[in-house]
Amino acid sequence: MADPVQSVQWTIENFFINPALSRRTLQAMLSTDARALEEASVGVLQEVTDSLGYQFLIAFLYNNGLLLKHLCNPASFSAEQAARITNVAVRVQSGFAVSLAERLVHSAEGEEPLGEEAENRTMEILSMLARNQKLGSYFEKLVNHPNLGIQSKAALLAGQLRQDGEWARQCLLNPESRVRANAVESLWTKDPEIARPILWDAAFDGNNRVEGNALHGLLRLRDPRAIPLLHKMLTDEGETRRHTGLWVLGRNPDPRFIPVLAPAIGSARDETRKRLFATLKAMKGARDAVIARGQVSVEILRTARTDTGLRKAYVLCRAGSRLLTGTDLTTLDLSVVDSGHLVASYEMAQAPAPSKLRCGLLAPRTRSDGAVRAAVDRLAKSLRNGDEAAVLFFDAGVVKNTPPAPRREDPVLFEYGPRFVKDPAQLRMQFALRRTGGAPAGLAEAIPAGVRAMGAAGGNLIVAAVPGLEEPGLTEALQSSVKPGTAIHAILPSGVIDSVAGPLAELAAATGGRLFRSDREEDLAEGLQEFLDGLFLPYEISWQEGGASGFKIQIYSSYGHGEAVWPRPAGAEAGAAEDESKRVTVECR
Repeated sequence: MADPVQSVQWTIENFFINPALSRRTLQAMLSTDARALEEASVGVLQEVTDSLGYQFLIAFLYNNGLLLKHLCNPASFSAEQAARITNVAVRVQSGFAVSLAERLVHSAEGEEPLGEEAENRTMEILSMLARNQKLGSYFEKLVNHPNLGIQSKAALLAGQLRQDGEWARQCLLNPESRVRANAVESLWTKDPEIARPILWDAAFDGNNRVEGNALHGLLRLRDPRAIPLLHKMLTDEGETRRHTGLWVLGRNPDPRFIPVLAPAIGSARDETRKRLFATLKAMKGARDAVIARGQVSVEILRTARTDTGLRKAYVLCRAGSRLLTGTDLTTLDLSVVDSGHLVASYEMAQAPAPSKLRCGLLAPRTRSDGAVRAAVDRLAKSLRNGDEAAVLFFDAGVVKNTPPAPRREDPVLFEYGPRFVKDPAQLRMQFALRRTGGAPAGLAEAIPAGVRAMGAAGGNLIVAAVPGLEEPGLTEALQSSVKPGTAIHAILPSGVIDSVAGPLAELAAATGGRLFRSDREEDLAEGLQEFLDGLFLPYEISWQEGGASGFKIQIYSSYGHGEAVWPRPAGAEAGAAEDESKRVTVECR
């Protein structure tokens, strides 16, 4: 008799030429020595391809009950070889997947025990065929298999085949945490309306793996309720739960958590430290990707607290140079931290505009006429009925290498400090010049004059500096002129010396004002627009948290975070206002 391996190889190579002869050859081998045929076929199938001859051999062995026992035996085929054979078998035999599942179910029921290794290999192969809807009922039966690994895989596969979420909900009652965790994983690709409530229930399971899978699912759905739960897991005292939190964060790299994780590196154990570094690297990569796609910025303008304990932060949101308003804000994904605790829920709405606007603009005479005209025009167009504004210009004092500009009687430049009011009856601007005896000699003199020109306390004074300006008496002028309720804002182009920029920054910090820094002197109008945006276009984030008399908030985005403190510390140092108006970037989703 010819060598069995050569005979089987011959039938494969000649099947295309004479399929009937190949079939008779294998049938004869089966009748005379079935064991030799099995052993030879196992050797030949080590290098299986998708040729017609191999398809014929696999179908012949399957139909004669010789394929499955070897396919599921790790001693016969490696996992890779079994996968290649399976890919051919499912195409040539429609009942292949069901036969494999029935074999595993019968083994679990004790009818035809396969042994642990064969059962595990069978489950691996069935996992490859998991999209076959006919397998759903078999997977549900296998959740009761004595092998925990098979149980958990079956829970995942059965849940993925079910169109609803009821299977996952049933599995949440299973005492095995791996079964519950995999059932939750099956919800990751489900319809959000089906998956969200079950994922939320699972987020409080008590087992770290189940909760981690639930949080991952919620983050995939961009559910903001997952943020405080993940924050709690990352800061848990138990190392296992922290590791799970890092796993979730690694799958959802969110740079908002960089400030949460970075301080933990120094005190972490070696294994935890490695995970922290890996997660931080992933988050920084996500941050860089956000920057590459374009930025959406969030600026904290001010904070407040009501008598009822409601806490508020007022913010401006921009996409590039465009302010986000209305429905745009639903695209933002922010996290608010109050005194170290992530806020579980908050409301974000358009902040009410001031009922009446009073503001004064102080600008140096050395600026170009075009910049001044643009700024005044911007201010005039923004006024509403009953709003009041004063525009006062001052000599720039000692300006290095720049002689003082000549005085002019030009009504467009409002050189003598006019005060204008939008007339509600005529709906146009009425200019009523109030002569002050000439323009002030410098910024220190202009500040008290500007406060007086505003007509009342409780308004806003916008101070525009100029590069090279020197004002030795500026600090004293600021301290003696500011009245309670008056917010001082500063527009500082590059080149303004510290003796001017420092006191203006201190004053802005102490009065709740804002700083606008620019690179060009012509940015006066842009700085003025920043101020107006802060009055008319901020959004109010409000939340109800503990009853502490003061609080510190942080708004985290997918790039960084900004901070604000309420109440503002007395004697704030220069630059304190910059912390409160720090630009941070979030991804516009």
